[in-house]
Amino acid sequence: MRTKLRPISDDLVGVRRATGRFEVQLEIPQTSTLTEREIDKILAASSWSANPAAIADGYEGGRSILLRRDEPIRKGPVKLGGLQVSGIGYKRLELGNDHFGTSRDNGFHEPSSENFMAMVGGGDLMSTARARGRKVISDTPSYRALGTYTSTELAEKISKTNEISGVPLERLLVPHVEAYGRYLAPSLQGRDGPFGFIVFPVPDPSKERAINDFLRPFHAAVKGMGHEDALSFFHRDLSPYIGILVNGLRELHDEGRRVHLQTHMGNFYIIEGIPYLVDWGTMRRLGNNAYENIINRCLDIERPVDDYATLLRKIFASITEVQAGEGKLAAFEKVLSAYARIPLEEVGMAQFSRALIETFGRFPTYVEASVEWMKARGMEGYRNVVVRPAKAKAGRNEPCPCGSGKKYKHCHG
Repeated sequence: MRTKLRPISDDLVGVRRATGRFEVQLEIPQTSTLTEREIDKILAASSWSANPAAIADGYEGGRSILLRRDEPIRKGPVKLGGLQVSGIGYKRLELGNDHFGTSRDNGFHEPSSENFMAMVGGGDLMSTARARGRKVISDTPSYRALGTYTSTELAEKISKTNEISGVPLERLLVPHVEAYGRYLAPSLQGRDGPFGFIVFPVPDPSKERAINDFLRPFHAAVKGMGHEDALSFFHRDLSPYIGILVNGLRELHDEGRRVHLQTHMGNFYIIEGIPYLVDWGTMRRLGNNAYENIINRCLDIERPVDDYATLLRKIFASITEVQAGEGKLAAFEKVLSAYARIPLEEVGMAQFSRALIETFGRFPTYVEASVEWMKARGMEGYRNVVVRPAKAKAGRNEPCPCGSGKKYKHCHG
């Protein structure tokens, strides 16, 4: 079939075109499990020959609709009964007390070349932290098309999703590319080529990502509870989500030798106790620089801790700085416990961080502390140093609790 655009990949079983408000070219790879009816729906929604809002069974993020599949497919031990069509328009986002996601009051709008980053004022929004050598840098785009993906973004999403879908993982589920498409209209093109969209499998549209899967039942359960009881409930019920994800990330880092770098709670589902992590455009491979690898590992596991702290402050507006700090530290220690697969009482991060004050000349950040902690645990080929849990007190002539091997009076006494 003659096409107006050269296909992005050569493993296609079909190329389709449709014309509505926009003309689109849809490319279907060999890995696709789409039915003809599902393809027709995707073409109608992406070309806007029908309003996507009339076709959608749900929404996800700012630029995706969800469709219910004709029949679920299996990915490992779970069923995936939905499709996410991402990059065919946009719905405004909102953060409410009981949910985070697309607005319930605004319609689904057409994609455009308008700069989304300019609309939101740039800053750290949509930035990705990663390691370069021994430093943490932030990749922040200056331009993002509104409601769709630039040609470069799309190609990267396709390439990296294809790459990760071929990595054998047991504790972490990842999507594959069902289809992708590009707009042929001159109004939906950038300097690097036409804008486009991607389709991948997700759970049933009624299944929410981790952040809302936690928030909605949490608010229902704590209604009428006192502050302390609700706070205790928060810590107890949110921790398992993060622990399950971090357990999967350890496998991704060790066996997969990759990091995701956008592991926030809006980017994964929990399905039958297994995390299903999506949006792989930010993925990077771990290389030969052990220190850089350690930093990237720590950045990957810090994102869910940041979400934990953000939710804690938003839900409990009257929380004190001390409570907020204790809550984040507790979440951080639980993350390290899950990552290292050791009992929580063996983590000892508070004492370990205090022992690093001399190294940094100040109290270290969470990433700095976790980098040194992982090195001490022997990760990425570093020499394994026993990290002892903190003692209530240490005598002047006893070994220092930081694990240095020195007497307490010559170390942190």
